[in-house]
Amino acid sequence: MAIDTILLSFCEDCESHNGDPQYAPLLLLGAIGKQVLVKERKLTKKETEAQAKRTKELSRNKELYSIKAHSASGPAV
Repeated sequence: MAIDTILLSFCEDCESHNGDPQYAPLLLLGAIGKQVLVKERKLTKKETEAQAKRTKELSRNKELYSIKAHSASGPAV
């Protein structure tokens, strides 16, 4: 039932915007085969913020890993 609703919403979005969906998630566009739209689509503010948060978390994790690896190796002799 939920799949039907998602696909109907996608079809309505396409129809409302002359075949170029504006609100479809990137994952859905990829699954349907609209790869060109995935590459060309601009990120929304929410997606940009989420991407920035993931990038910040990754860099923090790299720093923590670097600190742990350095302290695990012990002092240089």
